[in-house]
Amino acid sequence: MRAVYNFLIFVCFILNVNYTYAFEIGINAHVSRYEDTPENILALVKTGGFTSIRAGIPWDALEKNKGNMEFGKNYIKLDKLLLSSDSSIVNNSLLFLGYGNKNYTGGSYPQSKEQIAAFANYTRWIANRYKGKVKYYEIWNEWLVGTGLPKKTTVPDADVFIELVKESSKAIRQEDPNAIILTGSINPLSPRDVSWMFSLIDMGVLNYVDGVSIHPYSYKSKKINERNVLTNIKLMDQFENKLAQRSGKSVDLYITEMGFPTSKYVQGGVSETQAGLSVLRYTIAARSRPYIKGIWWYDLIDDGTNKLNNEHNFGFIQFDGTPKYSFNLLSEYSKKINDKKLFLDENDGIIQESESGGNQFKPLSLKKE
Repeated sequence: MRAVYNFLIFVCFILNVNYTYAFEIGINAHVSRYEDTPENILALVKTGGFTSIRAGIPWDALEKNKGNMEFGKNYIKLDKLLLSSDSSIVNNSLLFLGYGNKNYTGGSYPQSKEQIAAFANYTRWIANRYKGKVKYYEIWNEWLVGTGLPKKTTVPDADVFIELVKESSKAIRQEDPNAIILTGSINPLSPRDVSWMFSLIDMGVLNYVDGVSIHPYSYKSKKINERNVLTNIKLMDQFENKLAQRSGKSVDLYITEMGFPTSKYVQGGVSETQAGLSVLRYTIAARSRPYIKGIWWYDLIDDGTNKLNNEHNFGFIQFDGTPKYSFNLLSEYSKKINDKKLFLDENDGIIQESESGGNQFKPLSLKKE
């Protein structure tokens, strides 16, 4: 694993050019689980062609003792990474804020006025610490699913979530007025998620945030056509159009999670070649939509080696450090995607602008699925 890392990091230093884009091609990273240093993790992210990293510091992990914010050993590495002087990735980073706290909520959702105030205090502390570093803050992660909560209880009413977003947004903006604040983390392919988001729109959630975050996973969809890149992205078009109609204005969307498990033993799993081509196509399609401001792929490195566990197989890099096809493709083509040099044709094929220009295009030569 170390040898592969060192090679990739060496490549990073050779190709190290700092670009700034309006569209983020990001990656989720479970930094606390990785063996390497913050510097080498950032170099790996950069080598993969990514412009941003998404991670989270759970409330319960930070405020273990009531009223005292302190990093445990599992999050010291992430803290060092976010405070790094390497601005090319760090200054575009996205941090999601969430989950319960045993001191206030017993591990469940914050619901009462006092619990929400305590949660907002945690978001304030985070925003103060990373002002000028973290660019995006995502208030909560997958509220409807109960992600990150040890106790799977009934999901609170939408007005509770609105109050949480309102107070957290206020706290973040007081500390960092330039922060871009997101919320939602819903799957637009889920009728329940969409209905919930519509209710939030009706209750004024867009008064407190700059955009809606979405997780349009479709690899498990029973509607097989939804797994197709063009079909999926067209469904995002429809979702954004409905949001705009509902709110009376254009709504910026941020795809903060999307991915494909590379295992034939899990539902919806695909080969590494299929995953790589889908990642490339989807990133190109997302870049072509002006309302989509970025995509953060899930995730950087496989979380394990169990091919029967889908959570162990989303990585762009294998657990042993070997890059997958998806990593290699984005490493090579992410700049062309951001420069709008790659396109999808009507058959979902990838074409690139000819070197001779003149509005001439040619197919991109890639592996076959």
